[in-house]
Order: sequence, then C-alpha cells, then structure tokens
Amino acid sequence: HEESPEKIHYAGNAYEPDAQTDMAIDWLARHGQEKPFFLTLSVGTPHDPWTPDNVPPEYYERFTDVEFPVPPNYSDELDPFGDDWSNIEKSPGQIEAWMRVYYAMTSNLDWNVGRMVEALDRLKLAENTILVFTSDHGEMFGEHGLYNHTSLYDENLLVPLVIGIPRGDGAGGRAEDQVRLVD
Repeated sequence: HEESPEKIHYAGNAYEPDAQTDMAIDWLARHGQEKPFFLTLSVGTPHDPWTPDNVPPEYYERFTDVEFPVPPNYSDELDPFGDDWSNIEKSPGQIEAWMRVYYAMTSNLDWNVGRMVEALDRLKLAENTILVFTSDHGEMFGEHGLYNHTSLYDENLLVPLVIGIPRGDGAGGRAEDQVRLVD
C-alpha cells in the first residue's frame, strides 16, 4: 500500500523485500524533498517457511557451503506446552537447512537496508532524516527444544534497535536499556 487502501501487486516474480524497497526509494524520490515525512518500510523477512524457494537464489547460494552448528541449548524434545507449529518435528540437519534460508533472507534484508541508506544519501535526505531499524521478534531454531517465536527466551526477545540520528548528540552511543516496540 502507499497512500490509498488499494493493494499494489508486484510485477512478475519480484522478491517481496526487494519490491518493497524499490517502492520506498521511489516514494522518497517523488516526495522526499516536499516536506517532512514519515515512511515505514515493514519487511516480512526473515520469516518461515524456511525453504530455498522463498529467497532469491543468489542469496541462498552464499550459504550452501556454510555449516551452521545447532545452538548450544538445542533440544529435539517436543514442548509439552507448545502448539503444533512450535512442536514441528526437527533434527540437527533440518535446523541447519532452516538456518541457511534464514541467513540468506537476512543477507538480502541487509542489502535492502543498504539500498535505503544509499538512496537517502543520493537524494540528499540523509543529513535530515532519522533512520530506525528494528524487529518484532527473534527466532528459535531448536533452542530449548522450541521452534518459532512464541516464547519469552532471549533468542526471541533480544532484537536490534538501531537509530541513526544525523549530526545528533551521542552519535555512536550505545544504551543498554530495555525497550519495547512502542518505544
């Protein structure tokens, strides 16, 4: 969506994060100089299903030869309190395959964030724009015997919150305070 309730459908087989970033950059080019703005780019990845066909091949191929050890607190026991989704059957080999896709999606996301930063620079908006990057949750790949993101373990709770403030006081600072999405 842009500024109306009509959905925008991506052309061809566009990868959603790439198409969304294209739309955001296009919006900045058309409207960014007019007046102060608030632009949200809400990308869905990285997100299951963790299958290679859910990420561009050039990103998946970067991780085909990478070994992903199971987390140190991995367990293949099922969670007696978990739902069907969190109790999906898993094995160390399956976890490694899922992580390969997860990291491929994350690599693509990193590339798209870089495209946004470059566009802000190119459009001469960077010196007057606050850029915020965060996530709604982490992910579980067998930690504590769980899969998914429906528990209150650090793997799900400790997510990035990066705020780029141009010419701001405290640039490069780091706060250890706990925050929530509403913050």
